[in-house]
Amino acid sequence: MKAFLALMPFLLALPAVGQPILSLPLPGDAQVMAVNHSCSDGIARRVSYVTTGRNSLAIFEGVEGPSIFVQVVAASGARYVAAMQEWWVKGGEATLRDATKGEGATITCQAQG
Repeated sequence: MKAFLALMPFLLALPAVGQPILSLPLPGDAQVMAVNHSCSDGIARRVSYVTTGRNSLAIFEGVEGPSIFVQVVAASGARYVAAMQEWWVKGGEATLRDATKGEGATITCQAQG
């Protein structure tokens, strides 16, 4: 997590118009798992989960480029946040919420395969 936070100033300084390529070395105990989700809004979402030690990320591969969600404490399942968005996974089901759009804007998703 400290390494990720150390990179934030660099990431924020990147130009908004380009699609920069960023490669980070992962420690030997790192695991990466990609999962495709079918969602209630009709959009298929591919999410790569990166886990290393106590730190976990969920990287959404979107039309506007990748979005990086950081895992935070959850009562059950795995909860990830990015700015005003929350991705909560429990078993093969997940919900995506955008706090700027209100409670009615929750999208439900089902893991595929």
